[in-house]
Amino acid sequence: MLRDYLVKAANMFYGLSYQQIRSLAFQFACKLKEIGAIKKVPDTWFANNSDLEPTASRDWLHGFMKRHSDLSLRRPVQTSIGRAAAFNKPVVNAFFDIYERVRESHQYSAADVWNMDETGLSTVHKTKFVVASKGTRCVGAISSGERGTNVTMTLAVSAAGNRIPPFFIYPRAKFQDKFLLHGTANARGVANGSGWQTNHTFLEWLKHFKNYAIRSSTEKTLLIMDNHESHMTIAGLDFCKNNNIEVLTLPPHTSHRLQPLDRGVFGPLKTYFDHSCKAWMLNHSGIPLTIDRIAELVAEPLLKGASSMNIIAGFRSTGIWPFNRDIFSEDDFTPAFVTDRPYEDEPDQEAGPSIAHQETGPSNAHDEPVLSNADQEPDRSNLDLLIPIEDIRPFPKAPLRKPSNRGRKRRKAALLTDAVMLESLRAEQAAAAQKKSDAELRSAQVLAK
Repeated sequence: MLRDYLVKAANMFYGLSYQQIRSLAFQFACKLKEIGAIKKVPDTWFANNSDLEPTASRDWLHGFMKRHSDLSLRRPVQTSIGRAAAFNKPVVNAFFDIYERVRESHQYSAADVWNMDETGLSTVHKTKFVVASKGTRCVGAISSGERGTNVTMTLAVSAAGNRIPPFFIYPRAKFQDKFLLHGTANARGVANGSGWQTNHTFLEWLKHFKNYAIRSSTEKTLLIMDNHESHMTIAGLDFCKNNNIEVLTLPPHTSHRLQPLDRGVFGPLKTYFDHSCKAWMLNHSGIPLTIDRIAELVAEPLLKGASSMNIIAGFRSTGIWPFNRDIFSEDDFTPAFVTDRPYEDEPDQEAGPSIAHQETGPSNAHDEPVLSNADQEPDRSNLDLLIPIEDIRPFPKAPLRKPSNRGRKRRKAALLTDAVMLESLRAEQAAAAQKKSDAELRSAQVLAK
């Protein structure tokens, strides 16, 4: 029971440390002794760490870990609560419902289903580990700088394993042709002050996408991407509508599981790009790495990281192509248990008790505990009904989400080029523009006074 509890807690991203396990084991043992399931709790557990709360001994922990060889101490990857909560079954099913409906309305081939996303390429690459003599107080390694500059690369890949030439956004006021020197053939670049995707650069990328991805003006193309504000510009969506491009957005904070580029391409691409930059620094000692080398250094990593095999594997792992809405198991949704809610703008009911509590036995199981004499064997029958560990240390459960006052609308998966959705976005952006205009007018009146 304790082993199952620890596995479930880790799957929920709320795993226990060794000290927490020892504390829970002590509380669990005391509870079992109360109902007569075990004869006694070792006296050494009470005396252990006398200045602190009693815990199970280190010897017990060592034996427990040895008995359950499938458990080990792991270093967790920090995961935001937004991502953990957003990837839940209702949200994923809602996305697949829309995707399935779109697939049925148009008989798309694998070459007509595309995924688009951006990634940052930095000029700073640091060496993680080097071999040095023992006892050295500080070991240094040359990097290309302390604070790097990011260049945004926009990439689009199809379920057939194809990709279009990359599109770069440079953090400069004016684009220079030398930025793309020795880069991927037919790559394109633009410049803006921030180096990030904006409404204007997204429209320019759509024109680039049309030139290389759309085979015929009469055929429908499905473009899947996240719902970043820059992707929801009316000018861009009108361009898509006029060129038979259907735009389907992913649910917020789910791209780490539902986006083919994140699942199959960007990981190996970044690794190869890091190797390429380090090799360049080794061959050009004393010369800093600047943004005009980015397109050149990412050209070969694109061939390796964004290979047809990786692209197709990325689409397969998300269930988008081949279509498989059951690609994710129940364990994949476990982290969302803490904030599991219906897929609605505002939940209409409070979060219920934990799953473990719902599956336990009668509510009066603790009212009449089973007692045993000291000379009898402990009664372990129906132990899981008598002592659920969740009663001792309940799994965390978030309260209802409070309505936001920031004015930002909560997004969800949607077909942006649908007529109703497009009109809704028009009205929403017109209202935002009017609000901004009114605020500027009031500021001007205050300054005039």
